Amino acid sequence: MSNLPTTTGEVSEKPRLPLSLLNAATARFVCTYGRGCDGICCKNSTPPVDPEKQQQINSILPLVLPLLRPGASKLISDIGYIDPEEAHEGNPSIRVEDEWCVFFNKGCVLHQVGAEKGDSTLFKPVACYLFPIDHHSSGDWYIRQHGVDNEEWTELFCLAGTPDLPLAVSTLGFEMEMAAKQDDKIKLDAKTKAAEEEKSPG
Repeated sequence: MSNLPTTTGEVSEKPRLPLSLLNAATARFVCTYGRGCDGICCKNSTPPVDPEKQQQINSILPLVLPLLRPGASKLISDIGYIDPEEAHEGNPSIRVEDEWCVFFNKGCVLHQVGAEKGDSTLFKPVACYLFPIDHHSSGDWYIRQHGVDNEEWTELFCLAGTPDLPLAVSTLGFEMEMAAKQDDKIKLDAKTKAAEEEKSPG
């Protein structure tokens, strides 16, 4: 497993579809990190991190800091890795240093540390380990592609969806499973919150 993306680029004979994707029949994608791509999805990338993910990252900061680029390590030590002025989906985002995510150093350090502990997603932002799967403006899941849902990341060549690439559903099995689990978590959190509100007085 690479320390950046979680796709292998291998095409399965019978694609698994653990969740519904708006453009499953047409989207094409394969990750080429380490095979022509240096990880440009981490360049100027500011993924949001909720309180739970922040707590997880905070728990390994002493371990992570020496593994980062010197400038990124100093930035985090001085002012932290969270940029409160850059928010997405209601949560603050991770800072950028010298055009790269502060946790990028020839790959995602959060991915690397998590993988060493048995779970590459443990400290990695959800938006990163689900990429290129995301929520469409309609609220449904879809695979990000140039020309779909006003995609702005046009410099990211892996989103071009050219005909020579395999269907994305054949290369994104892990990401689809994780997105399905994310759906389950959202539903469970909503159910828990509703139950707590019902129990509260007044």
